[in-house]
Amino acid sequence: MRNILLYVLIQRIYAQLLILNEEEINFRRRRAADKIKTVDCNRGAEQASAHETKYLVSPDFPAPMYKPMKCSWTITASPGAFISVTIKDSISCAGGNGIYLEEGSSKTKAICGANTKTLTSKSQKMKFVVQLNKPGPKGEIVQIGFKQNAFPSGWTIAEFNKGKKAKPAPVKSKKSPKKSPAPKKKINLKSAKKPKKRLSVTKLGKPQGHKETLVYGDVDRPIVKDRRHIIVIGGVCFLLLLVGVAFYMGVAMKKDAAEQERLKAEGLDQLPKFEIKENDIPKSLPKSDS
Repeated sequence: MRNILLYVLIQRIYAQLLILNEEEINFRRRRAADKIKTVDCNRGAEQASAHETKYLVSPDFPAPMYKPMKCSWTITASPGAFISVTIKDSISCAGGNGIYLEEGSSKTKAICGANTKTLTSKSQKMKFVVQLNKPGPKGEIVQIGFKQNAFPSGWTIAEFNKGKKAKPAPVKSKKSPKKSPAPKKKINLKSAKKPKKRLSVTKLGKPQGHKETLVYGDVDRPIVKDRRHIIVIGGVCFLLLLVGVAFYMGVAMKKDAAEQERLKAEGLDQLPKFEIKENDIPKSLPKSDS
């Protein structure tokens, strides 16, 4: 019975150590992420298309981002066309987060909030920047990604396409009879006669064409607290101490029982008793003859 209880106790301690090890790994991973500086991730160039809606997704999709990051995309349309960018349910501006559009030396203010916004470029080239560096409640870096209301299957942060090409109009010149193209004109995408084909964002398990509302949010839970680690480690140490004491007592009792059996086998378990009385003790030592 004692061995069974000892085995159960050891199993519980082992399970607790496994849980503690997993929590410690997650704790160290979060602390390591706190020390990582903002990473610049240049996502490269994207070519806008008048007949296709494209989407920008977070890096390492479908994995979420565990560290502060500044991502940029360079979007280019063909000459004479402009770029239309639709931002759906953008992230909060808390902690320096935001979405920015850059054209040359000009840069828009941070775009934030849960409202869908559509912006049109003034040229054929535009840079799309997403800044993610929101700190958590205790200063740790919160795991930031883009998620849907149900579960992450798209993590779309923007869609974009190019407008219709501006048709050059002939202009007469006094010096030359040759025709020269008119300056580029901005085309309102809504007034374009040719309808644009748009791809719907679909969710896994849903029929094609099902439109999803995409939102931004934090999908991290708080990191393990230091106080909890202290309590768990103290409990494990106490259990280990109890196991050590129980093991020592068991070994001592086993040795004592073996010694009693040996003495009994040799007939030494019944030792003679000696009784010393006060009268038997001489009050003074006898004097020597010398």
